[in-house]
Amino acid sequence: MTSKVEEEEEENIRRLRESLTHFFLRDVKKWYELIFDLIKLFVLSVVLYHFGVERYRVTSYYTFNENALQNIFFPTGQVLKEFDLRPREVGILAVTDIRQITKIIDYIIITLDELDEYSLYYSKGSNASICLSRENTTCHVLDNTKGFASQKWLQIHFSFIPMKNANLEYISLNFYVKARVGGAQRPIFKVIVLFDNSHHDGMMPLNLKIDYEPSIFSLPPLKNERDQHWICLFSVIMSLVSLLRGVWKVYNGIFLGIMTKKIFERKFKWKMEFYEKCAFLHLSNIFLIFGCILNILGCYYIIDLRLSRVIDPKKWDFGAVMMSLTYFSSIFHLTTYMERNKPNILLMTIKYSLPKFIRFLAPASCVYFAFVLTAWIVIGPYHPKFREIEKNLRVSFLSY
Repeated sequence: MTSKVEEEEEENIRRLRESLTHFFLRDVKKWYELIFDLIKLFVLSVVLYHFGVERYRVTSYYTFNENALQNIFFPTGQVLKEFDLRPREVGILAVTDIRQITKIIDYIIITLDELDEYSLYYSKGSNASICLSRENTTCHVLDNTKGFASQKWLQIHFSFIPMKNANLEYISLNFYVKARVGGAQRPIFKVIVLFDNSHHDGMMPLNLKIDYEPSIFSLPPLKNERDQHWICLFSVIMSLVSLLRGVWKVYNGIFLGIMTKKIFERKFKWKMEFYEKCAFLHLSNIFLIFGCILNILGCYYIIDLRLSRVIDPKKWDFGAVMMSLTYFSSIFHLTTYMERNKPNILLMTIKYSLPKFIRFLAPASCVYFAFVLTAWIVIGPYHPKFREIEKNLRVSFLSY
């Protein structure tokens, strides 16, 4: 009876030895797995590139129009100075110097130059109100505000008769533009103020305000947006396959670690340390699972941002960080796996066939490419540091 138990114990040890040998020494990456991971990395690079281009397009569009609105409408609380000059009764007031505006707004026209294919829309949920009392206590909401869409401009008419020497306060106006944004075709907002000065003495101070949020702008669709969605879906499918493969390998590692712990404690009275238990969880598999989960969530987040058409730089920054971590996890998965699998034919070729310089240049180029692409996605070309570098390069180029 004892011999039978010992034989079973020896058989278990032999199987464990074979499993450990296969798990730690013979787990060579198959050629189709390597090709699959390279294709997945290429698809992820394409997704990351399109996301970076679109993020630059969105953030530059948002920051440009945000600055334009700040130039047109002063920040909250800034009062414009008064003038004694009585303007003409009715006419167009040029906005070359908005500090000279002391008249009553009767019309606001927002125009786009030479952009027939663009359309402007007035948001019905705008929070526009005008204060007409001297003490700024009574505010009348503009229920009779009218707006309509056009191919060239948007006109909003405020019909009211103000009090003499009243303090006019324009609070906010929500609107959005539907257009292709990017490059030289980026819309430039111009505001023309039409005033009616027939009911006051020209001494009315005008305080312009605007409370804008990222949601008041709407991002137009791209021509190849459907293709980008298909690329994201293809990347998600490949990530699901890799996720199942990584989970299966982690499960096998955990199961093998439990078996090893039991046999070692029973046979050799050896208690495994924490780092010895972690040896069964290969770092490459952890990076694989982490990267696949981030890729699935990131692609879903990107598609949701594109379909919502809402420009919010914070959301795009969050998506950039998520996709960048996905890319770095994929790079680390390949590097850690190739480092662990010494008998890999690819590593043997690099080790014995290529010069030392090329062996150093190959991983350094991969790491540099990943760093530059990730920095470009996270920081973006609109960042002042990138603009300063671009300006210096342009000056250096023109100096020659």
